[in-house]
Amino acid sequence: MTAEKLRSLVVDATPGAGVERRIEAALQIAGEQEAALSIVCAAWPASMSIADALVQNPVHSMVQEQDMRSAIATSRSTFDRVVKDSPLSAEWCDGVGDPGTVLREHGLLADLIVTGLPGDANIVQADPVDLAASTGTPVLRVGAAPLAQGFRRGLIGWKDCRESRCALRAALPLLRRCESILIVGVGDETSSECLSAVERYLSAHQLDARQLHIPDNEKGAAATMTEIARREGYGLLVAGGRSQGRWKERIFGGVTEELLKTDLTWLMAN
Repeated sequence: MTAEKLRSLVVDATPGAGVERRIEAALQIAGEQEAALSIVCAAWPASMSIADALVQNPVHSMVQEQDMRSAIATSRSTFDRVVKDSPLSAEWCDGVGDPGTVLREHGLLADLIVTGLPGDANIVQADPVDLAASTGTPVLRVGAAPLAQGFRRGLIGWKDCRESRCALRAALPLLRRCESILIVGVGDETSSECLSAVERYLSAHQLDARQLHIPDNEKGAAATMTEIARREGYGLLVAGGRSQGRWKERIFGGVTEELLKTDLTWLMAN
């Protein structure tokens, strides 16, 4: 049995420092998966809501729109440079608007949405977990590690819940690229029996993995997984998104909120 290939990738090209890395990562994946590639670049000023734009001074709005179009042009230049010598073709889509809204429209029927670390603070950034939740499409957030390292060793952060299962299934095409796979469960939110079941699931897909069950500790699950990933060079983290609801995570904290603060390459699903 083999996992289906990724056939359609959407890349978040919201203006910022990480655009080049995201496009490079997507080109690499699209080439291996024989996938269609769409680069989506939308920009909206962080200082203005859509509602504010309807009542603001037209001259001021025009100035901000021009700023956004200049930022989009910078991303387009990066795109042109990165794909110049690539044998792959990619569709470019851009416009002034909320990146989250535009990416949801394009990503609804994609197999993977590629985003990155927060970019330009003056431009609205799409929330990767919200994208996964609103589209049902897995999201790969490209981190700071070199791309080759990011796809060579994979760490699966397992919790006995639906979100972990969704992330695991979505990650199979990328896990096939890994030379080493580690399944990590922390505390009583997972069991050794379930970790063994995950190992058997991967084996059924011709993927070798080992498991590690760590007792509850004062660091918490996110910090524990991050520490292992950094120490042992696991550049790709596979973990579900929020399992207890956004408002609970924001109030009480949670693994998702903590992982969003790291610079790891993270594939998530809801």
